[in-house]
Parts: sequence; structure tokens; C-alpha cells
Amino acid sequence: MLSKSKITFVRSLQLRKYRQKYHKIVVEGTKVVTEALAGSLIEIEEIYGTPEWLAAHANLLRTSGGEVVSVTLRELTKVSALKTPQGVLAVAAMPVVPLDLSQPQHQLCLYLDGVRDPGNLGTILRVADWFGFRHVYLSEDCVDIYHPKVIQASMGSVFRVTPMVGALSTLVAGGKIPVWCTALEGEPLWGLTPPTHGLLVLGNESHGIPSKDLGHCTQQVSIPSDFSLGAESLNVAVAAAICCAHFRAAGI
Repeated sequence: MLSKSKITFVRSLQLRKYRQKYHKIVVEGTKVVTEALAGSLIEIEEIYGTPEWLAAHANLLRTSGGEVVSVTLRELTKVSALKTPQGVLAVAAMPVVPLDLSQPQHQLCLYLDGVRDPGNLGTILRVADWFGFRHVYLSEDCVDIYHPKVIQASMGSVFRVTPMVGALSTLVAGGKIPVWCTALEGEPLWGLTPPTHGLLVLGNESHGIPSKDLGHCTQQVSIPSDFSLGAESLNVAVAAAICCAHFRAAGI
């Protein structure tokens, strides 16, 4: 049974300031929680599950190391961020990922500049995971990496890739690395030879890449389009998937 204080605490973790205060995050859904339990992605501290869910995953729970609490679906609904809870919610320690400036020196990494929608960020992390982009950098004004909707949309990929927060100017300082920026005015992506290392920068959903960061770009690129049907732009997560697929097809 969940006490009122525990309900208040878990619900508080939906907000960034409390995640940072307590250094805890919420993980929801069978796929993400079971992956976390089966591996060493994150440290699970508390697991709240319905009796049915706990019984179905008893083998995993034996080695979980976290406190297991049986709750009713009604109780779970009180702490869940999902409209339809999936039978389990876990509280985990927030991963500590220091900024590593060296990765763009020898491999191609993504840089997300002002991506604010948690669904978009989660999907991009899932795309990066799918295509093998192991490091994703984010500007400080991106949505919080550990927002519950980001974790949910990433389907656990947020724990398999390495997301790091830092300014683009910091990443490019002191070394000449290719910086490819997506922009409507850029050169068509298909006709260019992708770099083997550096950064691919994708911008904010509405405003794109800010001018202060465009100044760091060595190449502006665009995804060719037929505007005759009326579409004026691509969703940033879709653009990320197309670019990543293109780079992998080129053997990068």
C-alpha cells in the first residue's frame, strides 16, 4: 500500500526541480522497467507493481535489488504519468553522465539544439540507439533528458545511448571538427559525402538552430523535398531518422 507521503514523493518526480533535488527519476512501463531489471542500465531503488505484474515477472524481481511494493491499479494511477498505467512503475537513481568533449573528435555524434518536446527527444534517442549513434549532446535549453515522457518515448534508449548536456561552443572549442547543421537553405543531403566524425546539429521544432550556433557550422544541409503538396517542414525526430539512415547507408 502506498502512503500519502510516498504518493506525494513519487508524483513530485514528474517535475524537474524535484528530480534534481532528490537525484531520482521515474521509469514506467513493462518494456523499460524489465530492461532495466534485466541489465545494468540504471539502479532501480523501488518497484511498484500490481500483484499480477509482480507475479508475471517474479524471476526478474528476485535479483532486482530494489524494494518491491505490491499496489492496486488505483494506487498506481495516482502516481503514474500515463493515462493508462501498464502495471508497474519504478523509482531509480538519476544517472550521472559527465560531459565528454572527446567523442566528436573520432565519431559522428548528434547535437540537439533547443528540442523542447519530450516526445521528440525520446524518439530521437530511440533513433540514435537504432542506428548506433552512441553519443547525443543536448543544449541546456532542451527538455530534461529524464522527463518521464522522454523516457517513455525512448523505450529505454535513453539508458543505452549516452546523452550529455553542453553548449555547442564548448564542444567545438579548441579543435576543428565538422559541424553539419540541418537548415532549409542548406545543400541537399543526398549529394554530400558525410563526415566520419563531428556533429550533426538538429534545431528547435519551431525556430530551428539559433544564429549564434549556426556560426559554428561548417556545412548547412537540407533534406530534399517536393513542396508541391504543401508540407513546409519535417518533424525534428523524422529529420533525425532520415539523416542517421543516410549516414549509415554511406558507411559512416
